[in-house]
Amino acid sequence: MFHALLHPDDIYTEEGVYWADLPVGERIGFVRKVDSQEARKEGSLIWNMFKTDPLSPIGYYFKNMVLPGAGLGLEG
Repeated sequence: MFHALLHPDDIYTEEGVYWADLPVGERIGFVRKVDSQEARKEGSLIWNMFKTDPLSPIGYYFKNMVLPGAGLGLEG
């Protein structure tokens, strides 16, 4: 039941090996694979937003990245 929480796909291989425990060559390949999967998901999300409203990716960026990040300068 908790396997997906304890062993997420983006940090463990199919064999259950933690990515940082892999040899350097396999580690680089694993990181590239996960990075390309996430980039494809993000690209399709942005494309679907663009198809519905061409300006919605810009609004999403400002609402979720720029404004929350601006609050970091106000702390402390």
